Amino acid sequence: MSIRQTLLHVTTFPDPAPESFLEGAVTVATLLKSGLTVEVPQLDSDPATWRPVMGGFVADYYKIMGDIAADSERNAHQVSETLTRLCRRAKVALDLRRSLIRYDAPMSGTIELARLRDLVILQAPGPETLDHRLLHAAIFQTGRPVMLLPLAPLPLRAIERIVVAWDFSREAARALKDALPLLAQASDIHLVSVEGEKTIATTTTVTDLEKYLGAHGVSFSIHRQELQGATVAESLMLYADAIGADLLVMGAFGHSRTTEFILGGATRGMLRNPLLPILLSH
Repeated sequence: MSIRQTLLHVTTFPDPAPESFLEGAVTVATLLKSGLTVEVPQLDSDPATWRPVMGGFVADYYKIMGDIAADSERNAHQVSETLTRLCRRAKVALDLRRSLIRYDAPMSGTIELARLRDLVILQAPGPETLDHRLLHAAIFQTGRPVMLLPLAPLPLRAIERIVVAWDFSREAARALKDALPLLAQASDIHLVSVEGEKTIATTTTVTDLEKYLGAHGVSFSIHRQELQGATVAESLMLYADAIGADLLVMGAFGHSRTTEFILGGATRGMLRNPLLPILLSH
C-alpha cells in the first residue's frame, strides 16, 4: 500500500487553521510523496443560508453572523495563500478546493471526497472542542485512516519514532496495515500492548508479527505496559511521550448506535487534547 493522495480539511471560522498545523500537514505529504487536496470551507455570507432566529436579538444575530462570515472569507484567503507558498516550497502537488458552506453544513461532501483519497488529515480536537461530528464521520464513514495533528507551537518536522498500539484486534490490525507507508520510513518502531484492562487472547506470536512486518521491510520492538491506575489512553500517551515519539498509531473503536458510532473509551480518551500526532484507523 502507498499513500499518494491526502485530504487536508482546514477551518476558517471562528479562527483560521494555525500555520504550524498547515506546515505539519505539508510535511506529512512530503514524507509520503503524496499530493495534497485541501478543503477550505468558507462560511456563506448570504443570510438566507443562516439558521433562522426569533425574538429581540435578531438584529444582533445578523450582525454577529455577518462579522463571522467576513472573518471566514479573510481567513480562507490567508490559509489558501499560506498553503500555496508552503506546497510550492516543498514541491508538493496542491489541489485547493475553496467552497461556500452553511453554518450547520452537512459533511457529506467532505466524506465523499475523503473516500477517494488515501489519508485524511484533521486538526486534533482541543479541550474546548464541542462539535466532533466531522471527526466521527471521518473515522467511521470514509474507510480511510485519519491523522490528527495537535495544536503545537512547533510544526511536525519528521516521523522517525512511532508507537503502535497493539492488542491483536481487527482495529489494531487495520491500523497497522494503514500505517505501513509511515512505518517503512521510520527508524524506531514500538508495538505496545497495554495489559490489565482486558484479556488479550491470541493464537499468533511475536514471530508472526516479525514475518508480517519483515515482509514490508519494517523492524520493531515489542513492549507490554501495565495500566497501574491509568486508563489505556493515558498509558499509551505516557509511553509515547516518555520515548519522544513523533506519532501514535492505534485502531479506532466504536459502538454502533442506530446509524451513528460512539467512540470507544480508549479512543475517546486519546482525543482529549493529544500530546502528539495520532493515526486512527477503523
